[in-house]
Parts: sequence; C-alpha cells; structure tokens
Amino acid sequence: MSTAVLELDSVIEVEPELKKRADVVFNQLGMSASKAVNLLLNYVVSLKRMPEDLGRPPIPCLEEMTEEEFDAMIQKGVEDIKAGRTYSIEDVRRILEEDYGKF
Repeated sequence: MSTAVLELDSVIEVEPELKKRADVVFNQLGMSASKAVNLLLNYVVSLKRMPEDLGRPPIPCLEEMTEEEFDAMIQKGVEDIKAGRTYSIEDVRRILEEDYGKF
C-alpha cells in the first residue's frame, strides 16, 4: 500500500519504503522530499522535459551497497545470462553512444 504526501491541495502517492529511503538521502542533501518534488516540477515546467539522468537507471556504487544488495545484483546478472538477456559488444557501444555520445 502506498502512502500519500499531502501538501496544501496536492497528493502524491509514494511507496512507504521508497519514501523512507528517499527521506534519508534528502536529509543528507539538506532538503525535504517536498522541496525535491518542487525542484523537479519547476525543472519540468521551465524546460518542458525531464532531467536527462532520470531516464537512466542509476549505476550502483559498490561502496554504498549492502552485501545482500550486491548478492542480489550478481544473482540477477546470472539469471539474465541464463535467460539469454545479453548484449553484443556492438549493441553496448551503440547504447552508450546514444546515451553519452561518442567516446
């Protein structure tokens, strides 16, 4: 079940565990979830597009992962290989160039 974040006349549904984890990060950044949402909305309204890096899944940082998260990521990789969900080196280069330009 999702929780709702109420602010005057706005309601945004957020998964409870995601909200808890996001609050920790926003606290480290010195802002509230409300401030972060307002920043995102102002960005979208001003530029009429989403921030580019929101479209990409985050690259996990080993130092920030728990052992369980690391094990789960490795297990997912093994399952992807077994299921044939792989990319050729040409596909990887093409995807990287589309996302980041020529390198």
